[in-house]
Amino acid sequence: EVAARENDAIRRERQKRERLTAITESAAGYFLRMLGEHPHAHLARAELDKRAMSAETVATYRLGYAPHGWDGLAKHLGSRGFSLAEAEEAGLIVPRKGGDGHYDRFRHRLMFPIADVHGKIVAFSGRALELPAGEKVTGDPPAKYVNSPEGPLYKKSELLFGLHEARVELRREGVAILCEGNFAVLAVHQAGLTHVLAPLGTAFTLAQAKLLKRYAARVGVLFDGDNAGRKATRAAAPLLREAGLLGTGVALPAGEDPDSFVRKRGAEALKQ
Repeated sequence: EVAARENDAIRRERQKRERLTAITESAAGYFLRMLGEHPHAHLARAELDKRAMSAETVATYRLGYAPHGWDGLAKHLGSRGFSLAEAEEAGLIVPRKGGDGHYDRFRHRLMFPIADVHGKIVAFSGRALELPAGEKVTGDPPAKYVNSPEGPLYKKSELLFGLHEARVELRREGVAILCEGNFAVLAVHQAGLTHVLAPLGTAFTLAQAKLLKRYAARVGVLFDGDNAGRKATRAAAPLLREAGLLGTGVALPAGEDPDSFVRKRGAEALKQ
């Protein structure tokens, strides 16, 4: 009786995860399509061009555009027959304060999907973009990055951005390159060092170090060449040790991050 009830609960839980994952995967497809089609998506493409991101890199990481406006994604998900209550649970839409309906959590942002270890998209990180011509900021300027809230699919301390894309090369090389941000991961990957990943908008955690240990034995910590980057490198060292990883700090010139370094000095210099 108890075992049957437990099995039922586990099955319901699994079905729910599958439904939520279907929603986040559908959202990723929508953002991808919008990057090509939306009239304001040129502002997202301009951000990618400014950082010299190739079409191949954009495709590898399935980058997209969350449209300007209030409820493009909510309408898309509704039209596909998804439950908006579950889309809310997946962190994609937010209930309106006064009255009915929802609005999109991510609006007019360049979208970075976050995949779990199986390659299923479970969350997003959205970067603010320049406003469309003729629009003014009302109130506070938008946060540079907005990330999915934690929920049934997503615990940010237990995942790494780029892990799924890096997994094959990680196992082959036996070494991981740990960067600080999404664009740093893309730049290093594009420079030919594809065993690269980053924590998700927070400090590196022990759970992430243990996750890395499943794929590699050594880690090169390639954080930004500023005080915050050096401090974060020092903070990562004991966590890597505790997880049984051999860590090396890679010092960038003052004021450079991997993204700017590759643009100025090229892929070969970064490899050196």
